[in-house]
Amino acid sequence: MLKEIKETYSFPYAMAAQACTILAEYFHTIVSENEIGYIVICIALSIERKKKTTNRRNIVLICESGTGSAKLFQYRFEEAFKDYLNRVEVCDIYSLPDKALFEVDYIFRPFQFSSMYQYLSIRCNTFSTTAARGN
Repeated sequence: MLKEIKETYSFPYAMAAQACTILAEYFHTIVSENEIGYIVICIALSIERKKKTTNRRNIVLICESGTGSAKLFQYRFEEAFKDYLNRVEVCDIYSLPDKALFEVDYIFRPFQFSSMYQYLSIRCNTFSTTAARGN
């Protein structure tokens, strides 16, 4: 099992080995490979938990076109940023004032429009994963 831990968790193993070197010097003892392996598991678990607690965002996608392209726009965002998104909603510019914007982190739009929301939103290409502020 120790061999598998070393191979699977090489970065946590390096961290644990370094920490155990310091602990061994401080306590004037030898830290066994099995003890290092246990510490590796603790570090790896901590890293995995940190990945799961990513601060997920709520976004609104403003679409001016039909339902089909709006759903494709939504799908592209969900695929590209799935690990970072909590909720994705699609709406048109006319229903945006009815949204509870205090629950929304970002507003994305694929087109230029003149309204107060243009300064609160990010203009981006509809079907790519790149985004540019403003405009």
